[in-house]
Amino acid sequence: MLEVNPDLLITRYNVLAEEEMTPEEVAEQLYPADPNLRSIARAVFNGDEDDVVANIKDAIDQGKDPISLINDALMEGMSVVSTLYDDGMLYLPDVIISAQAMIEGIEYCKEHSTKAHESKAKIISYVVEGDIHDIGKQIVTVLLRANGYEVIDLGKDVPV
Repeated sequence: MLEVNPDLLITRYNVLAEEEMTPEEVAEQLYPADPNLRSIARAVFNGDEDDVVANIKDAIDQGKDPISLINDALMEGMSVVSTLYDDGMLYLPDVIISAQAMIEGIEYCKEHSTKAHESKAKIISYVVEGDIHDIGKQIVTVLLRANGYEVIDLGKDVPV
C-alpha cells in the first residue's frame, strides 16, 4: 500500500491556494471592456438585481439600446458566471442568484425597449406531481429565457 506523507500534502495545498486567483479577480478579466456593459455584467455576477437595473437605466440614458444590452451585457455577465462555475470556482447557489439578477435585467430591458421583443418559441416548463425538487427546472427556465425563448413556468408538483 502506498504511504502518503501528510506534511507534503498540506504544503502542496498551501502553495496551490496562494497562487490561485479569487473568482472576482478572474471575473474582472472576463467582463466586457465598455464601462457601461462592464458595470451591468459585474452586477449580474454579483447577483445584485437593484444594481443591474440601475446600471441598465444609466446605459439606456446614455443611448444604449435596451435589447442589445441583453446580449452585450446581461448574457456576458452570465457567461462569466458559467465559466467560473465550469471551472469549479462558483457553486450552484451563485449561478441561481446571478440568473435571477439577469432575468430582472432582461425584464427591465423588454419594458423599456421601443422594439418588439420576438421570442424564438414558447416552452412550457414544470415538474411533475410527486417531485418537489425544481432546482433543475429553474436553471433550465432561466437559460431558455436568457436565450430568447418565452417560457411558461407551471411550477412544481404539477398534476397530469
